[in-house]
Amino acid sequence: MGISNLFAKIIMAFSVVFLTACAATQGPEPVAMHWTSSGPQQVEAAMALQEQGVISGLKVTRSIPAQISASGPVNVLSCLKDGGKWLEEHQECELMGEKTCTELGGTFDRCASACRNDKDAMVCILMCVPLCKFES
Repeated sequence: MGISNLFAKIIMAFSVVFLTACAATQGPEPVAMHWTSSGPQQVEAAMALQEQGVISGLKVTRSIPAQISASGPVNVLSCLKDGGKWLEEHQECELMGEKTCTELGGTFDRCASACRNDKDAMVCILMCVPLCKFES
């Protein structure tokens, strides 16, 4: 009886550690957000992110301006809501404001290179791109 009780406790402890590790790798819980579109580019960007599986439950009204609602990571939805451009492969948002970026735990760069993600660029426009970078 003593060995089986010890074995049960070991299995229980292993299960708790395993399940905790699995939950930690899932990332933050998705949130739902609703906002007024600043233009058709914002609607197109949201549709593209839904096709990529980054956001879900996208709803867009046919009114002008369009009303948008979706679920997904708060940093992605905040990027869209602010009129920014989310780059999933780099976990960054172009054009997000510094205050929003820092509130969400991102690193703000007010003057990132427009060619920062194109390592093969031979020539690059001399233009600052406000950028918020998030850890993957």
